Amino acid sequence: MEQELLIALMISHARWWFRPPRSGPEREHAALVMSEVNRRLDALESKLRIGRFKDRLMAGLSIIAWFSMSLAWIVVFYPWALAMRLRSERAHSRTVLLVSHDSAQEGAPLSLLTIVQGLNRDDFDPLLLTGAEGHLAQSARALGIPTFVVPLSHCLRQRFLILLLRDIYRLVISFPFVLYLLAYFPIRLVHINSLVTPDAAIAGKLMGVKTVWHFREALSNPWWARFQIFILGRFADRIICNSNFSRQVVARHQVSDAKLAMIYNCVPQRYFAPRWGGGAFRRSLRIDASVFLVGCVGRLGRDKGQDVFINAAATVARKRSDVFFVLVGSLKDTTFVRSLEETIEKEGLLGRVIFTGTRNDVAEVMAGIDVHVTPSRWEEPFGRVALEAMAAGALSVVSDRGGLPEIVENGHSGLVFQSEDAHALAELLDLTIGNPKLREQLTSAGRERAREVFSCCKHVRRIEGIYRQLLEA
Repeated sequence: MEQELLIALMISHARWWFRPPRSGPEREHAALVMSEVNRRLDALESKLRIGRFKDRLMAGLSIIAWFSMSLAWIVVFYPWALAMRLRSERAHSRTVLLVSHDSAQEGAPLSLLTIVQGLNRDDFDPLLLTGAEGHLAQSARALGIPTFVVPLSHCLRQRFLILLLRDIYRLVISFPFVLYLLAYFPIRLVHINSLVTPDAAIAGKLMGVKTVWHFREALSNPWWARFQIFILGRFADRIICNSNFSRQVVARHQVSDAKLAMIYNCVPQRYFAPRWGGGAFRRSLRIDASVFLVGCVGRLGRDKGQDVFINAAATVARKRSDVFFVLVGSLKDTTFVRSLEETIEKEGLLGRVIFTGTRNDVAEVMAGIDVHVTPSRWEEPFGRVALEAMAAGALSVVSDRGGLPEIVENGHSGLVFQSEDAHALAELLDLTIGNPKLREQLTSAGRERAREVFSCCKHVRRIEGIYRQLLEA
């Protein structure tokens, strides 16, 4: 498909570049050249059309054949799986299947890894099912946890129609494997780590397995949100929300309060004591320890609000020449990154703002900055990065969107500003830079709050409590 698009693009460019001049002695000769070019391009396009038709026909027939075989497989396999499950002894089993749509070193997979690492093995036997290889799968195997990697469906994520059809097809393919796991292993509980993956929830419902579904997403489209929450409420025995804000989002869609539980995400212990104390990060940027460094960590995109951060940085930089700014995160949104670079050049911030791209040493990054800003526009379900900054000893400044104000107590353990208000953010940064005593008070209180309220030990114990309630019911 990529080759076809490339050839089509080359043809369109060839037609554009070989236009004959409007006047002059070269017009007649150029017209003859153009007619020959067009003839050859037409022949190439006709071959492509024939090839595309054959390829699409074969692809369509293959999809129909695989889809039919998969449905037949489920019809035949499901009664056997159910019979196997009914015959086996599971009354005293404590096996839990943890399901993640991804294994990347970010957000939801990292939060699930915390549960995997902290789960009491004397009381529970964890298995892991993930949709891709990556950090989560490798870490689970290192802990001796049986790990299965199967491409899982993301059909509850709002997508274009063609991607939705692909995910439905994946659901049909992955569903028998999940049934097999529930039949072969003495699994009594399924914990699904993301709203987008319904495979294990449907299989668990059919096999009579209790299901915990972790809700960590922001729902932007109202009509699609109603459908997502309907599926969530229909198939989950218990829904864990990662903030009061997330709980309110689910509750608005008439989900029973008895099904809802709120458990904050936690921050791993390594953030409280980074290996090099942030010095390695500053050395990698060639920034002296005496320089005041303001950071913003996270994927670069308009919804994350880095443009607000840059505008505030421009205001602060005019007053203070000894302050530098760093942006850490994925640069995949090239259009947005380009707009940031244009603003930086326009405001005279070249050399004062640094892009690092994605980094895996986030604990070191947080320990190496003085103030961390989370300027999100969208309603963050939780805002893990703000908590990581607090734990590592950086002052956390956040916007007032979603669950962020639940992490940072304004004026006590951090500072909160109105979303998209670059002037208000600049005033807060100027205040903290010029008042070291206030900054130290807020930083210390934030670190203590991260340790007391967002402890991973408390987080895992509360989740284990929900497991026990469901298994003993």
